[in-house]
Amino acid sequence: MARRPVNPPATGWSLTIPPKIWDRLSDHVLGSAARGAVLLAGLADGPRGPRLLARELILADEGTDYVPGEFGHRALAPTFVRDAVIRARDEGLAYLAVHAHLGLDHVGFSEIDLASHERGYPSLGQISGQVVGALVLYWTGVLRAGGTSRSGATGSDIEIESHPG
Repeated sequence: MARRPVNPPATGWSLTIPPKIWDRLSDHVLGSAARGAVLLAGLADGPRGPRLLARELILADEGTDYVPGEFGHRALAPTFVRDAVIRARDEGLAYLAVHAHLGLDHVGFSEIDLASHERGYPSLGQISGQVVGALVLYWTGVLRAGGTSRSGATGSDIEIESHPG
């Protein structure tokens, strides 16, 4: 019998989101109103490379947790971010902020998003001691993700997986 890996090693980071979490996340973030959320994910290192495994979803309520931004259109409220990053720290999980952009076939972080990551993520990483990052979604799926690692190195694209239930 030939021995070959079932899941060949991936280059870079990957994120696996269970279908129930993906459905709730995409319904919330891609719904009729602009909304945000935070995914808490476990981290597994192995032959496939660093892998984030979504465990919990914290939905941001419009007007309370997802508010007009100081620098951009909308932002997660400071108290929401604080509570979520402390929860990530206490549970030993990565913190991934999620929001949506308009797009038909591609999407990426805006300059405002990237500046926000530079301003805030190093501190969030110090508070949580965990991986800190972000996802931006668009109506047909996820294309871009990134952020910072525990070491403070900037992240790049993350391969996103969600399997049908």
